[in-house]
Amino acid sequence: MGQVQIKLTGAKAIVAILLVAAFMGYRFYSATSTIETDAAEELKFSLWGQYASRLMAEKPQPTEETARRALALDNIQFSEINGRGTPGDMIVRVRISVDGSPPPDGRSVRYFRMEYSQLTKWRYVRETTAFAYHLNFF
Repeated sequence: MGQVQIKLTGAKAIVAILLVAAFMGYRFYSATSTIETDAAEELKFSLWGQYASRLMAEKPQPTEETARRALALDNIQFSEINGRGTPGDMIVRVRISVDGSPPPDGRSVRYFRMEYSQLTKWRYVRETTAFAYHLNFF
């Protein structure tokens, strides 16, 4: 079998480059436009699990205080959320408050590595560092 070769020259090459650039631009725009909604919900779910498991480990016997603190975990808010990188490798910086107070672990600013796909939307990968956030340009 022979090899298939595609040669783009002139106007065809420019159109092909524009189409690729438009696709990449749309993908980046669709990812960054949902950081404050879809990615935030994914992060809230993950943080809720971390805080709740820590609370239950500290106080295995339920008390009124434990119940009050557990109910407060339903009100995780992000006063600031920013992303850096490409949709396939985005590092998201969030400023967290729980029921208007600092989070239970005391870390109000955290960094998370996330991935975005058109089909599955945002996916939490792992927590990362401020250093990685500032180096993640592309």
